[in-house]
Amino acid sequence: ARQPRHRGEEVARQRGLHQRAERARFVLQLLHARRWRGVLGRPTWLTDLASLGYFTYYAIPLALFVALYRRRPEAFPGARFAVVFTFLLSFLGYFCLPALGPRVPAEEASAVLGGGPASAALRSFLLRAEMNTYDAFPSGHTALSLTYLRLGWPNFPAWRAAFAAAVAAVIFSTVYLSLHYVIDLVAGAALAAIAPAVGTRVERWLTPGGTHADLLAR
Repeated sequence: ARQPRHRGEEVARQRGLHQRAERARFVLQLLHARRWRGVLGRPTWLTDLASLGYFTYYAIPLALFVALYRRRPEAFPGARFAVVFTFLLSFLGYFCLPALGPRVPAEEASAVLGGGPASAALRSFLLRAEMNTYDAFPSGHTALSLTYLRLGWPNFPAWRAAFAAAVAAVIFSTVYLSLHYVIDLVAGAALAAIAPAVGTRVERWLTPGGTHADLLAR
């Protein structure tokens, strides 16, 4: 009578081990940069769309700060401090932990990453604009994009969907275009999460009375 039950327990144990192994395998695949290069078969339209999404990283702060300056001038100084502080924290990470992302050599990028005119334009831009590529950890694009989202969310409710879509596109593109590992994004998100609490204390120390701390603490 005991043997079938023992056999059933062993089957359940083996099934549990298999499920845990599959979950671990899935996580490792997410962390593996090359796995992202083949997402959905890597069609040209998706690579170009991701490249355009990457470009929105430069448009988001421009739209945010113009809108803050014109519609919410009282929130402008606090937002400016939040962005600069997050930017400086990401640079501190680059200096302390210089790391190179899973970049593809320029001469192989077109063949490996594919894409059309938008992708070629982005690769050409990055090749000329980035003097130092040891700036992968943490992902400043992730940290700052999430900061822009946090600042825009309470101030412009009508823009929430657009902000969220643009930020998601930026974050996705950094991995899909082989500019960052997933762990870089995790670190960038963690930086964006802790920056408000740390920034509030720094701002209160720099600004008597903490006049802009409320925005950072939201």
